[in-house]
Amino acid sequence: MEYPDQKPMPVLKQDSSRVEVRMATRLAMANRDLLESGSYLHILDSVTNNWQDPDTGKWVQRALLNSAVICYAKSFSTNQGSEIAHRKIRLECFSNVDEDLHSHLMNLRNRVIAHSDATAIPAQIVDHEHKGLLMIATPKFDVLEEVDPGRLRAQISTLLDQIQRQLHEYSDFLRAIPGALGSKVQITIHNDAEPSIGESET
Repeated sequence: MEYPDQKPMPVLKQDSSRVEVRMATRLAMANRDLLESGSYLHILDSVTNNWQDPDTGKWVQRALLNSAVICYAKSFSTNQGSEIAHRKIRLECFSNVDEDLHSHLMNLRNRVIAHSDATAIPAQIVDHEHKGLLMIATPKFDVLEEVDPGRLRAQISTLLDQIQRQLHEYSDFLRAIPGALGSKVQITIHNDAEPSIGESET
């Protein structure tokens, strides 16, 4: 399969030495990841009862919920590939959050969904029906039984409200500082909470 040539992303000329720029960039990335997580949950709602084959429907639901958990966890992970946004965002920076849910989601992502941790889901090799065929036996795990989509959706909404408010505050602060932000590209957040990127002379 051939893929079209990918155009490189423009290099933003911004003052990444400023802690405010680095933090605003990190919050913008978290905003993007949480919006994506919420989109998977929205699709999950729409496909729940729309499959003629129940088994197929369940696997689609699992895939969507796994993706939602992974995107949620990305918001609180390090980003080593970006020199201006490499620090973690701590949950303690936000108010009225579900700390138990957060710990559960991060644990699932790190030990079960994105990685196979043998201590989280023990594996044992067995001789299936004594026919010389070795198989790996593991306890049952079903993300649909582990994660409540409604509870995750509420958590995302709480975080987005606070992240977007902080982004607006950083934007107002940094716009007043010559050279702090890129001169061509800016990110705006519309009322529908969908981010858009456009060219603008600032």
